[in-house]
Amino acid sequence: MHGLLLLHWLVVQYFFNMFFGQKEYDAVLERFAYLPEATLGKLTVKDHVFWIAERPWRGNKKEVSCIPNGTYTCKAYTSKRFGETFEITEVPNRTYILFHVGNFPEKDSHGCLLVGSSLMAGKPAVSASKNAMAKFREVLQGVESFDIEIKDSTPYDWS
Repeated sequence: MHGLLLLHWLVVQYFFNMFFGQKEYDAVLERFAYLPEATLGKLTVKDHVFWIAERPWRGNKKEVSCIPNGTYTCKAYTSKRFGETFEITEVPNRTYILFHVGNFPEKDSHGCLLVGSSLMAGKPAVSASKNAMAKFREVLQGVESFDIEIKDSTPYDWS
């Protein structure tokens, strides 16, 4: 009897989550390098790893800074310039923070996250960005939103 009740409860939970917007994926971005030219991190989505290059920390200033650590919701977004991607929402005083193709944060980004397959040897940048972005889109195909936790893998003085 208890087994049947448990099975019933699990089925009810499954359908509740399916119809009432349970996030399909969660992601974690672990930042490990804060450099004058870039902030670098490792993004894990499901069991896939991507490398991220962002602008340096400059007090969360629009278009010139990476965003603060925290938990955010990423929503599917179609950009005229970058195509199908995701926007990181609920960032204080910031909008249109996208995941997109690019290698060098100071050149290719205005506060967005550049997605790469690896880190560029000897430079604060990511490489194979077009391939990585295609894989990122493939992993998240059909997903409308997901949560991302952005955190430091090593302590950083944010003051």
